[in-house]
Parts: sequence; C-alpha cells; structure tokens
Amino acid sequence: MSNRTYQSGAAKRKKAAKAKEDISKYLPLTSFLLVQKSKPVVSEDVFLCPTSNFVSIDSALLPNETLEIQQELEPEQEPEPEQEPEPEQESEPAQVPEPVQEPEPAQEPESNKIKTYPNATTKTTQETDPALWHQLSQEAQSFWISNGPSMCQNNDGSFKNSERLSCGQKSRQRESGQLDSVLLKQLHNEQLYWQNVLKRIVAVVKFLSSRGLPFRGNNETIGSEQNGNYLGTLELLSQFDPFLHEHMKKHGNSGKGNTSYLSANICEEFICLMGNKVLSEIISELKKAKYYSISVDSTPDLSHVDQLTFTVRYVKDLAPVERFLQFVPIHGHGAEHLETVVLNFLQENEISISDCRGQSYDNASNMAGQYSGLQTRIKDKSESALFIPCAGHSLNLVGNSAAGCCLEAIIFFDFVQCLYNFFSASTHRWQVLLSFVGKGKKIVKQLSGTRWSARADAVTFLHDSYDEIKKALEFLIKDISQSKETQNDAQNLITKMNTFEMFF
Repeated sequence: MSNRTYQSGAAKRKKAAKAKEDISKYLPLTSFLLVQKSKPVVSEDVFLCPTSNFVSIDSALLPNETLEIQQELEPEQEPEPEQEPEPEQESEPAQVPEPVQEPEPAQEPESNKIKTYPNATTKTTQETDPALWHQLSQEAQSFWISNGPSMCQNNDGSFKNSERLSCGQKSRQRESGQLDSVLLKQLHNEQLYWQNVLKRIVAVVKFLSSRGLPFRGNNETIGSEQNGNYLGTLELLSQFDPFLHEHMKKHGNSGKGNTSYLSANICEEFICLMGNKVLSEIISELKKAKYYSISVDSTPDLSHVDQLTFTVRYVKDLAPVERFLQFVPIHGHGAEHLETVVLNFLQENEISISDCRGQSYDNASNMAGQYSGLQTRIKDKSESALFIPCAGHSLNLVGNSAAGCCLEAIIFFDFVQCLYNFFSASTHRWQVLLSFVGKGKKIVKQLSGTRWSARADAVTFLHDSYDEIKKALEFLIKDISQSKETQNDAQNLITKMNTFEMFF
C-alpha cells in the first residue's frame, strides 16, 4: 500500500472535471447585471418567494429587521400529499399555509402562474444577501441563480448609502484599521494646527480694526521695533501663549513662498473678508427695516484719491440707527456722475431706491441744486426722498458769511489768529504764556476755515484770559534775551489789545 498523502493525478483530474461540470450549471455573472424584460416561466417544483414579499435592495440592508418568508401551496384540483420537512428544518415543523389569492386585476392564466415549492418553508432575515448564501437550500440557490436578475426589484440600486455595508466597513476599520489611517491622522493634526493659528490672527485683526489703529509699519520683520501694530501685537501675545510663540519661532521671517499666515497679504485679506461681512450685516438690517435715508459727501484721502462717503439711517428696535457703509471712489463732482455712483452702489447691494425716504447733503450747488443737483435727480427716482440740508454745514456757512461781511469782524479774527501764531512759533513763548495763564485753563486756539466752533473757542479763551495774555506779552517785551523782532511783534499785539474796538 502506498504511503503518499497527496492525491494522484487521476483523482485531481476527476475533481477538476466535476468542478467544471458544477460551474457550467450556473448562469454567467453578467446575467445578474441585466434585467430580463420577459417574465420567466418556472416549473412548479422550483422554490420561489412570492413577488409581493420582495423588498428593495436598500430596505433589505436595514439591520435588525426580520422578514418571514413563507412558501405556500398553490391550490390544485387534486391536493398533493404533505412532504416531510427537510433535515435542516426539524426544529420547526412545517405548516401548510392557506392559499394565496391573487387580486382580481392581476389574475393570469393558470398555465402562466408560478408555483411555490411545497417543502421550502424557510425563515430568513432581511439581511439575506450573498454573505448568507450558504444558509439557503439547494433548491433556493438554484432558483436565485436562474431567476435572480429578473426578480430583484432594485438590482440597479446604489450600495454606497447602505447602512449595513457602512456598519460592516466601520467594524472592519476598528478591527484591522485603514491603510491610510496614519496619513488621515496627520492630515487632521495639520488642519487643527492651522485653525488654531488663524483664530489668533483673526482676533488681532478684529482688535486693531475695531479701534481704527494702523496695521503695518516700516517693515515686516518679527523682532523689529518698526514692524507695526499687527506684528507687534502678535509678538506681545506670544509672550503668554506657548503655541503662538512656537509658531512665530518656527515660521517667523520665513520669506515669500512659505506658509505662515503672518504676512501683510493675509492681514489685508482678512480685513476685506471682515469688511464684507459687516457690510452684509448692515444691509440685511436695512432691508429688514425697509425704509431708509442716505447721506453722502466727498473727501480726498492721503493718496489724493477722491472718495464718496456713503452713510444710511434707518430704524431698528424703535430707535434711529446711522451706519457708515463704504468709501466709493469717484472721478468728478458733477451731479450726473454722483447720481450714477449712488444708484450703482444701491443696485449692487440690492437696495431699492423706491424705499428711500430722505437724503441729506451739504449746500453745494452740485448736491443741493434745485434744478439739476443730486437731490433733484434722486427725487426723480423716488418722490418720497425728501431733501434735508446738513444743519451743521448750514450753520457754519451762516457764521462764516456773517463774519466775512463786516470789516471790523475780519480785523478782529485776524488779530486772534496772529496771537496764536506768535505764541505757538516758539516753545519758550508758549511756556511763558502757560506760566501766566496757569494750568487747567484754556489756551489760545487756532481758527478753522471750515468749523465755526473753532472760532468760538478761540474768542472764549481771549475773553477769559485777556489780562494774563497782556502780562505775558509785556514780560516778553522786557526780556532782553528775546530778539528785537520778537519784542516788536509783542509790542504790536499789546497795542491792538489796548484799542477800544478790540477791548469791547
């Protein structure tokens, strides 16, 4: 007798032939991907679940739900004898259910009806799928192999949203882990790191913006005393924040092309994003209030670019609210051009001009003109937009015009300006004036060409400290350390102060 433990060649060939024969009995895999249009004709001796008990692919993947599929006998003219239950179902005796009656509209000829297998009573779950294929009987397997593609209701469905598959995938990930789990963890840590950096950057930008402080300095070098408020504030915070300290130590002064979120470009980008957010919030409040009034005026900035300041007023919580919206660049001061700028701004922000109920400008002809001014052009678009001149500008014009029409008033204000120029031209003279006036009292003021209130302050000081100013001038005249020109100017000022017109 041979002692070999492996199969002989004949046994291997016999086994391969049998496996090939078994495989040839099954339909090709591609038949499961196509839905057969014609209804298959299945003999009475084939196991079949009733079509009404089928569930879709998506619903079949729901866990913890069971479905008892009972096979029933089709009523025959001569009932067949009951068959003994199969060996795997001995624990649960077979029952003969009542015949299933088809609905009236769906009746078919007796020859085309598909019979159920009498002895194939099986209890399965809704999780019946290829993973449970080994639990089906041979008859059930033969049925699904031959008729599966045509009987599945959702064979073209997507499995990506399947909860059963998702739970299985997660359980396998917990047991064996993902191939890229280390990379995903590294990516998560990197994202968390830069989020913490941006939180600190945004806080500094909000702080400086809310207080109107400048951001940039003469350079962008960390550690320099001239790097501006933005980098200077970050350096201050890094002294108490270990995370920010390590970031600035590692990424500070890294130059262009290296990510650090400390450059001026990032700072300006955050300012623009925050400005757009604030503008959208104000416009949202304005639209909620519906009715509003506008006030615009032009002013040049330090770069000599003429800009139109756009301000709106509306009611919020039963109280008037005034909000500045934006600086709008302009290229002229004509009424037609200003009208185009205002209407375009309102249209870009989806603000209806028909809801405008008021407009306020200065008294310049291009703004307040009765026939072709901006207020007239806006009123043509919205008849309810009443024009109200700026009260402060109107009062200032009245004061300047009243003072300019009288020669004595012109001479008086010229003397007040000369008095300020004399004392402010030298620090020594200014200290002499303070020594006679005393601390805590008003000092001489400069006249303003646009604000009448500045002239009122200057006249008030002269009235309250008239004798002290004279004593300071007399002291400078007698001071031999002063130049002759200074002594002469002081003498002329005292002479004017002693006149009757100036005194009263």
